[in-house]
Amino acid sequence: MANTPDNTDAPKKAGYKPTCRMAYSINNTQPVECTIISDQPFFYMDDVLDFEDEAILSEDDVKLYESLDIEIAELKTKINSYERLSLDFAQPRDKALQDFIVSTKNLNAVSESQKIELSQILGVLSQSRYASALYSHAQSKGINILLSKQVERSLLDKEAESIFIQPMQTLEKAVFAAIKELRRFWQNTQGTGIHPLAFHPDQAVLVNRAQIADLQTAIIRSAWELKLAGEKSYWSIIENSPHSDLGRAFAREALTDFRTINNGKACSAVFETWFLSDRCSIEDRNLIQMMLGEYEGYMIDHAQSSKMVSIDLITQLGSQPFGKNYLAPYAQMILNDPIFTDVRDRSNANFLWFIKFERSFEDAEQELQTHSLDQERDIHHAFFENKDNHENMGQEEDTQNDANVIRINFASDRSHASEQKS
Repeated sequence: MANTPDNTDAPKKAGYKPTCRMAYSINNTQPVECTIISDQPFFYMDDVLDFEDEAILSEDDVKLYESLDIEIAELKTKINSYERLSLDFAQPRDKALQDFIVSTKNLNAVSESQKIELSQILGVLSQSRYASALYSHAQSKGINILLSKQVERSLLDKEAESIFIQPMQTLEKAVFAAIKELRRFWQNTQGTGIHPLAFHPDQAVLVNRAQIADLQTAIIRSAWELKLAGEKSYWSIIENSPHSDLGRAFAREALTDFRTINNGKACSAVFETWFLSDRCSIEDRNLIQMMLGEYEGYMIDHAQSSKMVSIDLITQLGSQPFGKNYLAPYAQMILNDPIFTDVRDRSNANFLWFIKFERSFEDAEQELQTHSLDQERDIHHAFFENKDNHENMGQEEDTQNDANVIRINFASDRSHASEQKS
């Protein structure tokens, strides 16, 4: 911080010590203005402490630490192997600023020369075995890929049997959008495209997360296969985007053992990394907003049935056009592990609790209303049954009384005798 008359002379005269200011940046690309921290110095703990670990640890602890050391060494090997590879995809720090300047020139009008062609997208998809298999599956079901300016990025329209792609975007983004929609159609044909609102809230959150994480996993795998095919620009975008953590999780497994691409281990690493990020909070918020405006209720009424269906859905969600199912071995664990199920954002958790309370209150109220209607119906039937019984009993008493009465036709006999005398 430069010494200027404004910040040196006046403080010295008043006996004032200037506050500490710190300038920093986020991910080496986003500068942040200086922030006032405090006028107190920083204190650091003296971590140079001598512990007699050998006297404290038992034999079992020593074996545990040895196994941990082995796992840490393997992880370091994976990280170092990819760090060497990632140097090929490094970009200048000012590239984001350069892209911004170029994009501002096209704010008013987009040049038609930048419009991509459908043949370009299909040509790139054919270079990835995974993406081409998804496209072949969609074609076999009558789904076509079309270009349309009426969509923001991409859209799967099942009624029109088409996937619409926005042509006024870069080829890389258009390819990623096509892969995402092709994978979404794969989910629908495999029975895993059920809307999350059909489940109870707890399972709905997990199903929604899993479906979106699976779409992102498909994009990461396709980008890696395109890199292997020579199309490195697609992996460069992944490496220098907010999805770099997902790409690195896949690359660490694929570089160590190429068989992890087909046996599902690399894809499961991407799936787990997605849940460890803040993406869960964003998708939970979107789902909760839909829950707050949804009045139809659950399609799967019973809570235990909802849980069982969600297990089957997650198991089937990991199926791929070729290769092993990358979620089947972990489906039961995913349903019970807090990493996958917990709503860690406090605001989302509060809204979710409110939704569950409101639903349970409505169910209880409906049950009470049904019970009261049943009681009224029973009382109504009992009233009329008692009335009929009383009427039948009265008729029976009259019949019994008539049987006990001795009738004397005295008047009729006298009238008959008088007629004979006359």
